[in-house]
Amino acid sequence: QEELVRLPTARLKDLSPVVGDPSATCDDLTSLPDICLPAVLHNLRLRFASDAIYTSIGPVLISVNPHKRLGHLDDFLRYCDDLDRAEDELLPPHVYRIARAAFTALVRTGKSQSILVSGDSGAGKTE
Repeated sequence: QEELVRLPTARLKDLSPVVGDPSATCDDLTSLPDICLPAVLHNLRLRFASDAIYTSIGPVLISVNPHKRLGHLDDFLRYCDDLDRAEDELLPPHVYRIARAAFTALVRTGKSQSILVSGDSGAGKTE
């Protein structure tokens, strides 16, 4: 249920104008026409509402915990199996895309790779 937020008229001048289609979302936040906090949060909210919990910002993955099981895993794994490793950047944002990119870099370079996972306690990092 959405909550209506009323701003004092004096604060309206501080708001950024909407650039582009406010109902459109993107997989990678770097492709937003205006990368500002309101645009990023709006995009994440729209994606979350459609159960798209993973969003990229360049090589960084943002995950918003849905607090429910989504059942997208089998479809995603089949999709990954169908793609050539050279096309990893074409995969939708997902934790397995990050893991696959790290493994590919490990095999290609022979050097250790790191993945940083951060979030509040209980946010679903171990899922």
